[in-house]
Amino acid sequence: MSLGTPSDADSMLAVGAVDSLNQVAGFSSRGPSDDGRTKPEVVARGIMTRWADASGVDTYGTPTELPSPVPW
Repeated sequence: MSLGTPSDADSMLAVGAVDSLNQVAGFSSRGPSDDGRTKPEVVARGIMTRWADASGVDTYGTPTELPSPVPW
């Protein structure tokens, strides 16, 4: 278990990264929380993810902000 505050709060949504096999990434926290809830609730591809950079070139990487649903 690697889950800590604030991710284990009862009103907090935990977001994690997964690889191409849908396995939670080693750098993502995981639960259960102190009261037994499964964490993270939401995951997205975050390892060797492909995207187009500002010039339109395909790029691959593992940026930790990609799985986050919070807009920059």
